[in-house]
Amino acid sequence: MHLVDEEEDPAIRATLWAEDGEAILSPLAQARIGAELRAMYADLRDEPLPDRLVWLSEQLERKCRERLRGH
Repeated sequence: MHLVDEEEDPAIRATLWAEDGEAILSPLAQARIGAELRAMYADLRDEPLPDRLVWLSEQLERKCRERLRGH
């Protein structure tokens, strides 16, 4: 993944850095990162949770309900 394409305007490339030299992300770079992350995690989102995570989630939920009831 490239945040800045070679053919892009140098002014766009310059928006990756603030005047004080601190790194910032332009809206274009943010959009590209977001699109890449969504694409990477799309398949994972559709996978079933492993049994161990389901069990842990159920335990956490049970404990939260108990606390809310004052037990």
